[in-house]
Amino acid sequence: MRTRWALLALGVTGGVPGAVPGGALPQLVVVGPTGDTLRTVTPQFTVRASNVDDGDRPLMLTLQVDDRATFDAPPLFESTGVGDSMKVAIERPLPAATQVYWRAVVRTARGQEAASDVTGPRVTSPWARLVEPNSSRGVTLDSRRPRFTWSPARLPPGSGPWRFRLDVENVATRQILSIGPMLDTSAVPTVDLETNSSYRWAVTSFFPAGDSAMTRSDASFVIVDAASPTVTLLYQNFPNPFPTAGSATTCIWFDLHRSTTVQVTVHDIRGGLVRTIIPNEAVRNDFSPGRYGRGTVGSNTGCDMRFVWDGRGDDGQPAPTGVYLIRLKTDYSVSFKRALYRGR
Repeated sequence: MRTRWALLALGVTGGVPGAVPGGALPQLVVVGPTGDTLRTVTPQFTVRASNVDDGDRPLMLTLQVDDRATFDAPPLFESTGVGDSMKVAIERPLPAATQVYWRAVVRTARGQEAASDVTGPRVTSPWARLVEPNSSRGVTLDSRRPRFTWSPARLPPGSGPWRFRLDVENVATRQILSIGPMLDTSAVPTVDLETNSSYRWAVTSFFPAGDSAMTRSDASFVIVDAASPTVTLLYQNFPNPFPTAGSATTCIWFDLHRSTTVQVTVHDIRGGLVRTIIPNEAVRNDFSPGRYGRGTVGSNTGCDMRFVWDGRGDDGQPAPTGVYLIRLKTDYSVSFKRALYRGR
């Protein structure tokens, strides 16, 4: 459901002496935030009318902000004032990370209407920016209780403080650890997270008036366990499906509990070979016990780039969109995982 919020007109200026008559409709200019992405969740605007005939006064000016360029329904945000110009400040945050447009409309004393050019699309600011652990390529950590930090958007003076809730989700089990609501902009889990599991995290920001918005991490993170594996295991590749906005490849992880030769291959759903991942130019097929495919601890990636699939076949050409099988073959076992490739 669309919520219509009123905007606050900070100042309205009356008629301008010496305006040139001529019967033409007033011309409108809206001065608003610059840049493709807004830097604040509560931007300010100035509306100015020119070419005003004395007979058109008093002018009724309206600023409209909406998520549609057509303005064919009641706008999300609107403010009206009387005069040749006005300044407007939004009292409550714009929706987070949303495309918006704005324009001004004037109604003259004669009942005529005119509109300014439409500005947009512009992307609104998120209510919080996630700092760490956060990277579009994933993050590898060695602590089971990592510190999560974020940076909130600036609020107008007197509006009160943000409150936050941190959610940490195990991608495989969908279990969520929640912390908050709180005033702090960082938090540490009170329980250990699992090792060798993929996690994502999010922060929900609560505006003092009650509105809220969630900001999600760019990709997953994983906590590495340095101990030797007790079983040989092929993990579900991630991201899956792929590619995504943050990753053109999918990561392949596996554990080996004893020395073995290894083959990692990608097959179509009928079993036909599409791509050989291991061995390759950088990796031979003789492996010692250990955990493979993870990024190095502290790096802004959850993947060892020697163990990824980019959706191409051995011939270098992109594979067709569809479901594929990733196979791990050792001297003593064979394992498969299903991968969904979205195509290029």
